[in-house]
Amino acid sequence: MDHARGAEGHRYFEGLAVSHVLGGLDDSEGRVFRSHLLECGVCRARVGELRAIAHELADVERDERRVKAARAIETKRREVEEEPPEPSASSPRSVQVAALLGLVVIMGLAAWAFTLRGTVTNLQLAVDQLLKASTVRELGAPWRVVP
Repeated sequence: MDHARGAEGHRYFEGLAVSHVLGGLDDSEGRVFRSHLLECGVCRARVGELRAIAHELADVERDERRVKAARAIETKRREVEEEPPEPSASSPRSVQVAALLGLVVIMGLAAWAFTLRGTVTNLQLAVDQLLKASTVRELGAPWRVVP
């Protein structure tokens, strides 16, 4: 009975081996599994096999990506060599869009200039009032209070 329970428990750890190699164990399961690995040579061997398989798969995937990238570069190089250079004529549509964008920019700058002119006028009025007030202060002329 204990042997059956032990085999059942060991099956649990065999299932954790894959998750351990893939990095899918949470902290508590990871601690339990690592402590089990210290005692169980079978599971250590299983983890070693799984890691070797994972590394081989990663190497194959990396090699496939390199081959695919090399093919893409070669295809692009051939396409560039085969295509004759096209004349750089602007389409009427792009000229219209550029003219419209230029007009929008000019209108925006005109509105900004108008806003700045109003601000400068207001500031100039404030400076004039301050100059009058400083003259009154220096000369001692009394202020007139109008009811």
